[in-house]
Amino acid sequence: SVTVKLTDGSTKIVILTDKTTTNKAEAATRDDLKTGETIAAFGSENADGTVTAQSIQLNPQFRMGGLRESTVSGTPTP
Repeated sequence: SVTVKLTDGSTKIVILTDKTTTNKAEAATRDDLKTGETIAAFGSENADGTVTAQSIQLNPQFRMGGLRESTVSGTPTP
């Protein structure tokens, strides 16, 4: 999982699964998720407020659904 900071200052936990894809202009991996990285996470929100990500986009260039322009805070956990 990673904790992301939303543009409104709140945070959201995003859960990564084996089916979660991570993308940027080139192929990326979970190791590319660094503190301070701007991401877009796309997936389903869980009852406890976390998000199970289907895909993560690093350095998104446009806004479309998901967690818009979120920033990874803290260290991603495996």
